[in-house]
Amino acid sequence: MRFDSFINEGFVIKDNVVYFDPNVDDHIKTAFGKDKKLTPYTMKIPFGNLYTVYSKTDDSDEDYKEIIKAIKGQKSKYIMDIESYNKFLKRTALYLSRIILKNEIDTIILMESSSKILLEFSMHLNKYLPKYYEMLTYDKGIFKNPNLDEIIINAEKYDLKPETIESLQKTIDRQLREKYFSIKKFPPQFRRVISNWLKIEDKLLSKIVDKKVCIIDDILTTGSTIKEASRMLQEAGAKDLLGLTLIKAKHK
Repeated sequence: MRFDSFINEGFVIKDNVVYFDPNVDDHIKTAFGKDKKLTPYTMKIPFGNLYTVYSKTDDSDEDYKEIIKAIKGQKSKYIMDIESYNKFLKRTALYLSRIILKNEIDTIILMESSSKILLEFSMHLNKYLPKYYEMLTYDKGIFKNPNLDEIIINAEKYDLKPETIESLQKTIDRQLREKYFSIKKFPPQFRRVISNWLKIEDKLLSKIVDKKVCIIDDILTTGSTIKEASRMLQEAGAKDLLGLTLIKAKHK
């Protein structure tokens, strides 16, 4: 299949319904068809590179967040067209499978998602990858660190103000009482300052050490989740790391 036959794929709104359109010229779109290197959006992470398939060039559009909610099946003023949703997953799986194969990845890790999108995406992805690929899910491979008292606020590294540190610590303390940690409870601009909230089970190290690992997440906001996972995998002995996300979301 020729990538250059896909020019402006993305999402459009018609009568409050979000549709995946292979010829879109507005809203969320990709430049895959124009770039033979398959890099519509790229950012550096501590240990490797991260690529995102669908990214809106102009983040000022207020519909942006609502479209993403609709795609994820969350409450939104828009409804996602089911046929378009499946087409989106299929196309995205095709693109990312090419990147995975090109980078000779050994192990794939699907991160946690608040929707079913990653699970459904993985079913499409499996159709394009050889059967020998090792695919781990967040709840069976990478876990939130059960020792919440080990979570660190990197105050000095990021030169945080005392009131910011106090606020972040209150969020951690509240989650300590609830015995459940979620990085999404922190404002997006401060998620990168929190570390040690992920861990790898010892029994899974054989799938990480000296392996080329790919982490896949659904929505890229700040990149804090993949960056922390990147740091952890590097310390665990991974040979190389590739980060992939389906959509890049804006954040304040």
